[in-house]
Amino acid sequence: MKRIKVITVLMMAALLCFSAVASANESSFYDSGNDWIVRVFTNENVGAAPTYTVYMMILDREGEIVPVADILKNGDPVTENPFVVCDCAVKPDISAAYIVGSAGTDAFIFDTHTGETGDYVQLHNNITLRRNTPVLPPNISVSGSGSFGNVNVGSTSTNFFTVSNTGEANLQLGSIAVTGTGFTRNGGTCSASGQIIAGGSSCTIGVQFAPTAGEAYSGNLAIPSNDPNTSTVNRTLSGTGQATNPTGNVDITYPSWGAMSAVTSAENNVPFDVTVKIINNGTDASGPFTVHLRFCFSFAYDSEQCRLLGTWNVSQLNPGQTLQNTFRVSVSGVPLHYYYYLFAHADALEVVSETREDNNLAARSIKFAR
Repeated sequence: MKRIKVITVLMMAALLCFSAVASANESSFYDSGNDWIVRVFTNENVGAAPTYTVYMMILDREGEIVPVADILKNGDPVTENPFVVCDCAVKPDISAAYIVGSAGTDAFIFDTHTGETGDYVQLHNNITLRRNTPVLPPNISVSGSGSFGNVNVGSTSTNFFTVSNTGEANLQLGSIAVTGTGFTRNGGTCSASGQIIAGGSSCTIGVQFAPTAGEAYSGNLAIPSNDPNTSTVNRTLSGTGQATNPTGNVDITYPSWGAMSAVTSAENNVPFDVTVKIINNGTDASGPFTVHLRFCFSFAYDSEQCRLLGTWNVSQLNPGQTLQNTFRVSVSGVPLHYYYYLFAHADALEVVSETREDNNLAARSIKFAR
């Protein structure tokens, strides 16, 4: 009964999970932490003074030997399976116990035989077993918007991009490049080159937009890295310079008559001309802006739902000045004998501050006869 008491005390103190002993020289248990079977057995080495080698074998659920590349013992790869636990002059009377932990499964091998001093339990070895799960390669993920919208000329706006490593191995960034007139690198926690981002970590990149004229701008943010699948992440940068007027007395609109040439009918895919006139009813020059000509299926104007037929870039419209432009356009693929609409949209990108913003549209109906 002495041996049973000692083993019971050890189980309560260390919370060990003992396996069922198959025979006096063999023991096994299911390692739930690694989802494999651990078998411990003794081999007798015949000689003048017999010795015993204790082995540990790792098997899968089907009883097949697990490849050595999948096994770590005390943090190091094993070279054999089964592998030697110890060479010792012991009687073939062993048992095994284990503890599943976050760092792996601790396995304990016991020799339970009778010595000269009586029954005792002797710990031969303790081994930490863990599956050798390959480290996931670095994986770059970039979030953030490159659209700056309208920014007043002379002012600046900064957007931030977050660069994350969703892999496990270190992500190393190359030289981060911001290109395009009006766009520059500004702030953030990512270094300009050589930034290392550990798995699950991130850093930020600030990009500044500083327009110098009332026009549309475009650029690019390039983030190279050692991601094996995506060597460089590119993000498009865009923004529009919003021209400002000291007095705010600019009014771009259309003359009350003749804003658009009187086009009433046309044919599918046959070119026709549309002349658009604009005037500045204010007392200040406008600065540069854009006029769009669009084809719409209804009188409810929505630039996103209409077809863009042409663009007219105006460098400046002086007080009281009238300008005109003729668009050569064509429309195809529309049903016949229905009325549609042509819309001229002055300052379509909304870069000019005006005293009135509600008179920048002119429209004419048009019907396709054949």
